[in-house]
Amino acid sequence: MEVERETGLSQAPCWCTSQRFSAELLARLPGEARGKACICGACLTAFNASPSGPATPDAAP
Repeated sequence: MEVERETGLSQAPCWCTSQRFSAELLARLPGEARGKACICGACLTAFNASPSGPATPDAAP
């Protein structure tokens, strides 16, 4: 989206537009990042595998 805004060149939709992000996962974002930061595929996969665990795939419990 940012590339399209900056350049005016049409871009393919981001992979995340076809994913589901639970309210619980989105609530883990710091308040100042909500609506601005992306959640990467690895973090989404890690969360979906263990919703009560760390939000990032390499975080230690």
